[in-house]
Amino acid sequence: MLEWVISLSPTFGGKSWEGCTHMYIPVIVNHYCIALEIVFSESTIYVYDLDHSCLTQEQLEQNIEPVIVIVPMMARRVILTMQDKLAIMRDKTTARQSISVDYDIFVIKYIEFLSIVHNVGRIN
Repeated sequence: MLEWVISLSPTFGGKSWEGCTHMYIPVIVNHYCIALEIVFSESTIYVYDLDHSCLTQEQLEQNIEPVIVIVPMMARRVILTMQDKLAIMRDKTTARQSISVDYDIFVIKYIEFLSIVHNVGRIN
């Protein structure tokens, strides 16, 4: 991610990185997907885990450590205000996914709803 931002400095629809407030990342952990929502102004990663019991807090932190390190470096590079240490908040209201083979589609829907500020509680 860092090299992409430094090298390419992409814009999306005329919006620069400096105008970004959130970043959404699907992550595969132990053969299933989780969604990460990074809120730059809060220096916080919100974790949407569709199977609330698969990962301990320690396992989660180990698996998303690259994101915890790279995102603040990237933010500084593009002059976004952010703390060096990101807080991790697990969303306990995430709907449980009962069909384990569909985690990836479910996570993409979560990210889609989050990005348009839609109620994720309506995802079923």
